Amino acid sequence: MADLSAEASLSLGDSCQVDENYTEAIDCYAAALSVARKSEDLVKFRAHSHKSGALLKLDRCDEALEDAQEALKLLSSGLSGLRSGEGEICQKRKGLAAFQLKKYAEAKEALQHAMQLATLNNRTVEEYKKVIGICDDRLKSPATAATTKASTGDKKATPAAPAASTSTDKPASKAAPKVEEVTEEKEEKKPEHVFKTIGSLVPESSSRVAGTGGAKQKPQMPKYQYYQDEKWMKIAILEAGITEKDVHIHMGTKQLTVIIKKKGIEYTVIANVLYTEIDVEKSKVLFKGEKILLKLKKQSEKYEWHELFGKNEEFKSSLPTKPKVAAAPPRPYASHKDWDKVEKEVVQEEKNEKPPPGENQMNKFFQQIYADADPETKRAMIKSYQTSGGTVLSCNWDEVKKKDYEGKDRVAPKGMEWKNWEGDKYPVKEDD
Repeated sequence: MADLSAEASLSLGDSCQVDENYTEAIDCYAAALSVARKSEDLVKFRAHSHKSGALLKLDRCDEALEDAQEALKLLSSGLSGLRSGEGEICQKRKGLAAFQLKKYAEAKEALQHAMQLATLNNRTVEEYKKVIGICDDRLKSPATAATTKASTGDKKATPAAPAASTSTDKPASKAAPKVEEVTEEKEEKKPEHVFKTIGSLVPESSSRVAGTGGAKQKPQMPKYQYYQDEKWMKIAILEAGITEKDVHIHMGTKQLTVIIKKKGIEYTVIANVLYTEIDVEKSKVLFKGEKILLKLKKQSEKYEWHELFGKNEEFKSSLPTKPKVAAAPPRPYASHKDWDKVEKEVVQEEKNEKPPPGENQMNKFFQQIYADADPETKRAMIKSYQTSGGTVLSCNWDEVKKKDYEGKDRVAPKGMEWKNWEGDKYPVKEDD
């Protein structure tokens, strides 16, 4: 791992976290932070944020809170290149860690920020409201208030942005439910206050106050990345806040189609044939907070895919074809010439063209012979002319292939003789 770049260590950590190897994921994120350059603030932010999520899975809430705070410090410096949902989920992780540590004021502040970001994108905020309500109940308790005051050193909490109205006059619960981040949907019944899928957001620098200023941005095509091991090909679609009802996924033994509906617009993210066959029954689809994960079970284990997609003409032919559009009416200046016919006429004219007189006529004659000759005739003409220094031009390959025009079969034109650079005469075959 020491030879990996910060980006590569971060990707490896994400892969380990997907496989629920949280301890290894934490080590990978720590490695990414140790080798990250000063200019790689975005990588550092993701490493701290993702590490916080892995630490929460292991109930290491003190460390999770520290990493979430470090990530938010980097976020406040004005990062560019954030993916949708990253800032909100980082605030949520801070709130969850603080809640588990009974730091209810800090948890409430973080969760209110997260709820604001979710509101901007019309995402559900009911789960936020429930946990913020629990925080309010705990803060009203005298024992909790004293503990909070002692832990903060009698400092006033930073006022959080106003959240949606919550009921604070209901009686306090006897026991605080455990709040955890859900990374995949399961069939069993979830506790009342467990967080579900978190919505997407815009960068925090442009979303200080909900519902104010700024034109609505057009949704972008969701991006995806993939990686593999001996048994699985894993495809992560990097789009937060997507639920099962917003996605259409079709898996075949060698085909994959993924269509996502986002703000009323359908995007075909993947529609292609896979590199090789998969086991459809053992393949999985997991809905994460920040992405959708497709785990494709390889039919042939320990077989590396050189790429994600392959080639299959049958798959292409099965795709719906576009309806035929009637030909447009002719335009006033449109050309009606048959250019194929024009080309044939030009070629025929060149063949029928009379060669110019004199030496050019002879060259034209030889060019015509060469153009119409078979491969052996062309070979004979090239060898005889080049090896004889331009003194012989023969079309008989059976004769030329036996000749040595640079040696014993050297021929000199009448009235001329071959000499070397020292002026010595070469022996030549007498020209008949």
